[in-house]
Amino acid sequence: MGKRRIAAGQRGFTLLEVIVAVALLAVIAVLSLRGIDSVLRSRERLTAAAAELDALTVCFTQLEEDLRRAWPVRLRLPGESPIQFSAAAPDDGVAPLSLLREGGGSAAPGAIQRVSYRLRAGVLERGFAPWQVAVADAAASTMGGVTPDGAANPDPLAPAGMVWQPLVSGVSAVRWRGFMPGSGWVDAAALGVMARTPPPAGQAPAVPVGIEIVLERRGSGPLRRVFGVRD
Repeated sequence: MGKRRIAAGQRGFTLLEVIVAVALLAVIAVLSLRGIDSVLRSRERLTAAAAELDALTVCFTQLEEDLRRAWPVRLRLPGESPIQFSAAAPDDGVAPLSLLREGGGSAAPGAIQRVSYRLRAGVLERGFAPWQVAVADAAASTMGGVTPDGAANPDPLAPAGMVWQPLVSGVSAVRWRGFMPGSGWVDAAALGVMARTPPPAGQAPAVPVGIEIVLERRGSGPLRRVFGVRD
């Protein structure tokens, strides 16, 4: 009798118990995998959003600095507006905004740079190059759509030799406006037409005191920022 009771107490699991245990482990494993996948997807979305936010911050900070350094140029070059807009339609790859700014960083003290912003292949880009009187004269002669040697010039506000750097990707359209004293907000094309009209004798060209940029981004609504230009 004693041996029989010991043998019964050492009895193993039944097949049904093993099947139930395996099924429970399988359910727990599936739920764990789904939870891990959800965490990984959330991390990817947060990483992408953080990268986009960093790119926008760098873009707007750079634009604000360019505009701030452009305002003093009007005193050094009284006959030329430091902020220029193109009168042409903002086709892909054409720079609707160009400005002259005092150099900074690695630029020589007192140097003037020409900076342009354009949308190319869904990427907002910033181009820069040293400004010289000879370059300015050549650029002025291209406002009619041709270069000094007679070749077609599709982008008069972005002369050859500029170094372009990407700022923000995933942009479908960019809209610019400038705030003109006495006229209010004026779109870029109208400002480009106004720039072609010579100012009255003895007066400096009119300079926008505020700039508005609107970024149309894929998958999200428009993003609008306004920058002051005047000190």
